[in-house]
Formats: sequence, C-alpha cells, structure tokens
Amino acid sequence: MHWIVTLWLKTLRFKIKDREPDGILALWHKDMPAALTTFAHQDITIMISSSKDGNFATKVAESLGYTVKRGSSSRGYETLRTLVRALRKGESVGMALDGPKGPPMVAKPGCSWLSKQSKRPIAYLNFEYSASVTLRTWDSMRIPLPFSKILVSFKHEYAS
Repeated sequence: MHWIVTLWLKTLRFKIKDREPDGILALWHKDMPAALTTFAHQDITIMISSSKDGNFATKVAESLGYTVKRGSSSRGYETLRTLVRALRKGESVGMALDGPKGPPMVAKPGCSWLSKQSKRPIAYLNFEYSASVTLRTWDSMRIPLPFSKILVSFKHEYAS
C-alpha cells in the first residue's frame, strides 16, 4: 500500500519560493504529505511518531529517502537529542510543530528546544495547493490531488 502512496506523491509538482530552507523544517501535521514530497531525497532526518499510524508514515518517508527517527517532542527526549546532533553537523531535520496528536496548529515545545540547543534556525513552512481535499481528521490533513502544484514558502527564525 505504501508504494501506491509513494507513486501518487511523485506526481505532485512543487515550487519553493526564494531559496531552499535549512535547519529545522517545521510544518503543521496537516501538510505532511506535501512536505514529504517537496523535500524528498535531500538527506533530511525527520521525526515520526512511535504510534501505529507512524509505521505507515515511516515506510512512505523511507521510500522517499528520509532518515526517520521515531519518537515525539513530548516523549522522545532521546530522539530529540539525536536530531540536535544532526543539526550541529550541519544537516537539516524536519518535524511537525503540532506533534502526532495535536491539538491542531498549536506548536509543541520540541522544535523551539531543538533550535535553542543546536543554534540553528527554524524554517516555518507554508504550503499553497492548486488542488487538494481536506480530510475530516484531527489535523484536517490536506491531500494534494494528483498532478497538482504546490507553492512552498517559509520564514527562518531562531528560537529565543
């Protein structure tokens, strides 16, 4: 099943406004499908929940070239420390600001903590879709339709 999702994600067309973001790629959980496609095969380490739902997301992410660390910002201290080490080596990492369970679009402290510990910026990602559907899930996940275009913009900021 994950190979069907991987194939569908490869049909999407994206454009990154300005330049490539670096540091901590921070997104809302609802934009995870678009984010996975946009930054595929760019040597990025991402955090995915250790939950049963995270198993499927992990398979998809690994097939798109991501290094996956399992955990969460609320119960994944060791995972966060692994991400800090990657950031200090100059690598980029990615995570959902609102974690695996929400509440939706309310940032958990993990991303800010990563920025402070690593002294690397947070790239807050924003996605605009030419065509998508919104699911009735806790996060109102947006599913881009096949062959749709996605405009990605972002703002870099250091945690204070």
